[in-house]
Amino acid sequence: MGVSRKSAIIARWGDNAARNGTKECRICHHRKSVEDFSKDPSNKTDGHRATCKACNLKRMYLTRKAWIERNREKANTYSREWQRRNFADRRELMRERSAQNYKKNPHSYIEANAKKRVVCRKATPKWSIRFFVNEAYALAKLRTRLTGIEWQVDHIVPLLSKKVCGLHSHTNIAVIPKADNYAKGNRSWPDMPC
Repeated sequence: MGVSRKSAIIARWGDNAARNGTKECRICHHRKSVEDFSKDPSNKTDGHRATCKACNLKRMYLTRKAWIERNREKANTYSREWQRRNFADRRELMRERSAQNYKKNPHSYIEANAKKRVVCRKATPKWSIRFFVNEAYALAKLRTRLTGIEWQVDHIVPLLSKKVCGLHSHTNIAVIPKADNYAKGNRSWPDMPC
């Protein structure tokens, strides 16, 4: 026929892309809009890649997953180092995202705080001295203002945990730095059973 393989491919895929602004993906074989394909200046026929963005993402995900499985220790080391180097930036980013989420979904934050208040109310015994509890919260605010480090009121025995539920009383609270409170979570407490 005299037509080279390269020109036949160009003719096929070029025609494919030009038809109604659509193109067929070489992997999934679905006809999609040309906008669903990444731009590729080296492709002279239509300026887009031959595979759609979804197939490219899936292929990159599977390639990365396979590499991580082959190099588990190296991947874990890299991940820990990256988190250590980017801790401050990530913390700031999380604060910004939290503020944006609050603006978008204030009802979910209100609901979570309401649930926490109910848990505290149920966990507050009648003999608890409210003055000391309020003083602990005031002390946390004062320490935060004076030291520049955020302090929180911690329930020594957590209010909610799989193993135990503590009380919201003056005998079960302590004022500690926020980082220590988050590190402790609801997974540990004094005299904790194994």
